[in-house]
Amino acid sequence: MSAAIMLRQHNCIHLATDAAVYFQDGVVAEFVDKCRAFPEIRCAVTMLGASRWQDLVFDAFRETFTSFDDAKERMPFLLQVLWREHASTVCEPGAWPACDVWVIGWSDQIGGPDGFTAFMDDFEEWRDRDGANPHARPPFVVYPLHPEFGLNWHPHPTAEQLFEAKFPRSLAETEMLSDVDLLQVMEVQRRIPSRFHGHPIVGGYMDMTTVDRNGALQRRVHTWDDKVGELIRPGSIDWVKWRQARERAPSNVASIRKARKILHA
Repeated sequence: MSAAIMLRQHNCIHLATDAAVYFQDGVVAEFVDKCRAFPEIRCAVTMLGASRWQDLVFDAFRETFTSFDDAKERMPFLLQVLWREHASTVCEPGAWPACDVWVIGWSDQIGGPDGFTAFMDDFEEWRDRDGANPHARPPFVVYPLHPEFGLNWHPHPTAEQLFEAKFPRSLAETEMLSDVDLLQVMEVQRRIPSRFHGHPIVGGYMDMTTVDRNGALQRRVHTWDDKVGELIRPGSIDWVKWRQARERAPSNVASIRKARKILHA
């Protein structure tokens, strides 16, 4: 799978996902909803990697965990079990079966929104490939969101790419408008070629999942005109006009006014 953005704010946490599932050459195979919300335990889950992991992880998550904090504590064990049982069957021969699981939720332990990621991979292969890299994440370890920097994204745009997209450089996570700023980041992600085949892989539509103290909500934020059976080919964007148009949308104007009221109260 292709793109995800996690954003923690004052009283909620967002997870933006695209919909494209693609073949090894980058051609779109289908568009699917990639994030599963669990309102009853105030959590939501997505994953980056082989698409066949999706239902396996979703079903195991639902059957195993009773809260976000429970998932954060016991996720490594669950992923090790899933890896042993299914790693050999989730991909075509020769494909990489690794998977990165992203979880957002409401933490009773900290009394607020939180998120984490955990990576599945063959440990021996990971050690041979990345073990000498001090910045490489080993598999089956929970990596929480930074307590102060509440933003995580993949693929990761460079500072130059964000600058070219006229993304506000001084914007703090707590000031971001999820439907505007995360969509703009994903538009940048759409223009980052895959390191495997050189084609863009982010597309279809962007869904936003939001978790707060009361549960979880999901909504469709934007739909692109990508097509099954074709490569994703993002068009050019006038970033200044793009941002102005979205900030002026009635729902976003209300959000901006609300944010300013909170910031200056």
